[in-house]
Amino acid sequence: SLRFVEGPVKELLVDPALHACWRDQLSEGADILVTSHTLDFTDSQVVSAGGGMTAEGNIRVRGPLTNPMSGPDDFTVEIAPLSRRITLGASSADGGAVGGHFIVLHTPHVNQTLRGVEMRGFGQQGLLGRYPIHFHMCGNVHGSVVSKNVIRDSNQRCVVVHGTDALLVEDNVAYNTSGHCFTVEDGGEVDNVFRHNLGALTKKVHTLISKDETDDEPSTYWISNPQVCML
Repeated sequence: SLRFVEGPVKELLVDPALHACWRDQLSEGADILVTSHTLDFTDSQVVSAGGGMTAEGNIRVRGPLTNPMSGPDDFTVEIAPLSRRITLGASSADGGAVGGHFIVLHTPHVNQTLRGVEMRGFGQQGLLGRYPIHFHMCGNVHGSVVSKNVIRDSNQRCVVVHGTDALLVEDNVAYNTSGHCFTVEDGGEVDNVFRHNLGALTKKVHTLISKDETDDEPSTYWISNPQVCML
């Protein structure tokens, strides 16, 4: 008899419902996130697409996975495209943890839409209010949407909602980020909806905003108000 021991992974099997959505995103060399298959969160990894999808709807990948998924104690992984056509990149000149930041500031009752953007190296570690995506003191923003974005290599947090109500944050992916990730800041924010967001490799910061913050013990989903919906 024959027993399979190991070998290269050339394709990833995904839900057929995603075929039409992902077919145009997975061009040759596009990055794909494969979350950890173990209890060790650092086992998440990024592989390159090998040129679209097969006729059966599987994702072609280039090269073997660093940590092949096999064994009785492994978990089902999440798979998500990390590449977007629009990329915003920012980094400090000295290579430190200070990049760009994006803030929606004091805009109540104005519909804002941020969709389909890749942000790399955003956030300014140790500085208050400097995050990759930040809604600050906007009041009621019903109708505003943050959707289908990618946040990679963040220096400080991911999506922060502060003094803002009724924001929809959905279908975003965050990878290799520092500090709390999807965050409602003070606890007074209500009716915000966080739906189908994925975070992987959430790491602690080295420089806190203040001694009262806990980003050195980070949570991918930080909830400070029960009137927030996280799905």
